Amino acid sequence: MVIQRWQSVMLLLAVACMVVYIFMPVEVSDLNMSQSRYVVDPKSNPGLWLPAAVSAVLYFVDIFLFKNFKNQLWALFAANGCAIISGFLLVWATISSTLAWSLVFPLVALVFGLMARHMIVKDMKKLRSYDRLR
Repeated sequence: MVIQRWQSVMLLLAVACMVVYIFMPVEVSDLNMSQSRYVVDPKSNPGLWLPAAVSAVLYFVDIFLFKNFKNQLWALFAANGCAIISGFLLVWATISSTLAWSLVFPLVALVFGLMARHMIVKDMKKLRSYDRLR
């Protein structure tokens, strides 16, 4: 069996990254006091988990919008925007401390989203060329 829609795999990996981000608490240390540590838990802060959850849902819904490329690209654009917002909010929540390592998850989800976008556009061009041949 050969997977023909790799963008679906990329979108599913982006969903997984955002779900891991939501459920992964982060321990960060304060820059002013090296002994002081505190936990930033996205689950307990709606400002952190809400954009990530919206992004994960949009990535998941985007998998099933393959029949309408225009809607699929708009949903992907919105999901990528929510992933960026999630990353910025985590940086803002930990501004006076070391950079939280869970920032990697929204960034990786964004990379998977951009890779899926590239593959969707490639499919659009391929279908247009087939339509010209008919």
